[in-house]
Order: sequence, then structure tokens, then C-alpha cells
Amino acid sequence: MWITPLPPSLTASGEGSHGSNLSGNYVASRLSSGWKSTNEYLIAEKTALAEFESAEASVESQKIRLNQTTIVAPDDGLITTRSVQLGTVVSSGSELFRLLRQRRVEWQAEVPARYLACIRTGMPAKVVGDGGMLIDGTVRLVGPTVSTNTGRVMVYVALPASVHPPSGLYVTGEIELAVTTALTVPQTALVMRDGMTYVFTVEADRHVKRVRVETGRRNSDEVEILSDLDASANVVTTGGAFLSSGALVRLEGDAQ
Repeated sequence: MWITPLPPSLTASGEGSHGSNLSGNYVASRLSSGWKSTNEYLIAEKTALAEFESAEASVESQKIRLNQTTIVAPDDGLITTRSVQLGTVVSSGSELFRLLRQRRVEWQAEVPARYLACIRTGMPAKVVGDGGMLIDGTVRLVGPTVSTNTGRVMVYVALPASVHPPSGLYVTGEIELAVTTALTVPQTALVMRDGMTYVFTVEADRHVKRVRVETGRRNSDEVEILSDLDASANVVTTGGAFLSSGALVRLEGDAQ
């Protein structure tokens, strides 16, 4: 049997095959290294995203806390009184400020209870403001209760938004009630005796008669008579305090 040696080309080929295996190991090593780098990037991305979401949650939490420290008024206006100081810890429902809503001022009129039935919402009113300036207003609300101390009821009169009288100013005014007819006599015709109110009427024989009356509304120097008094009666307008029932008088215009 002959043993034939392998040709050099085959040996070289074998050596080349061994070199090819080394190259394959180097490529695999590079692929493994690239896989690790990509995985690290993904982990870093997820970590950064988690930190971002945590920061967003922290910002929202701070916004909520900030909103809880902001006092929001129910309307526009002017703050007239501050009851709280910086750093004060207050409880729910405590008064912090007093607000003049939309800078609107109203007249709080104290009216005798006997006029309560005559006053209605929407009635016109006039207020004498600072310096004698007349301000037109409208009855906004009639108080539901009468003061047991003063016998008066509170009537709220809204004033125009264009005027801004000082808040807390004491003023006077008039509420224009419904127009009604009434029997009136001059203030000077009334005579007060023993806590009662009287007028003297002149009879046909020129003698006077004392008549007890009940008074009502007043308009300047005129006083309303609520009791029964003949509208055609001649009433003594002056000097009644010096008269007594049955006294003889002379009417103005009579001959001497």
C-alpha cells in the first residue's frame, strides 16, 4: 500500500479553515458586546422615564398645595377689612376679609315698623350723600324682622354703581311710597295734652270743640289724620294751646 502525502494546497486549506474559526469567534464577541450596550441603554431609558414621571407627580402635588394657599374671592370688589395676619393659622369658616362686592354701596335705612306694609321692593328712593349730593336709589330688600329695641325695620336701598360714597357714612334719605290720598292738618294745629293729640274745630256758632285725633305720616309740615275727622271742618291752625272746648273765636276774614 502506498501512502501518498497531502498536497501543500490541502494543508494550506486546512490552515485557512483554522483561521476562519478565529474570525468567527471575534464576530460573536462583538455581537455579544453590542447586545450588552443596547440593554444598558434600555435600562437607562426606563430609569429616566420613571424619574420624569416622579418629577411630574411632585409638580402636581406642589400645585395642589399652592392652590390650597390661594384665597379666591367670590366676586370682584374692594377689600375693606382684613381680619387675618401673615402667618396666622385659621380654621375653616373663619372670617379673613370683608369685601365690598363690585364696589357697590347700599343705604341701610332704619324705617318705623308702621311703614312696613307700604314699602315694596323696587320702590324709588333718594339719599342725601356727602356734601348734600342727592343720589337716586332703589329698594333692594325689606328686612324680615323688626328690632325689639327700636321698633324699626331695616330697608336696603341699592345705589348706582357709578357712585362710590364712603362705606360707613351716616346719611339720611327718603323712600317714595305709593301715592295715596290722606286727610292732613298743619303741624301747628296739633295740641298735645296729657299724652294725647287734639285739634280744635270751629262750630257754626263760632265756638270751638276739642277733638282727639290719631296721627300718621308726615310730609314736611303736614300731618296725616287717621281718626274720623270731618274733611270739611274748620280747624284752628294756630294758638290752639291757649284754647279750651267751648271758647268763642273769630274766623280769619270775619268783620271786626
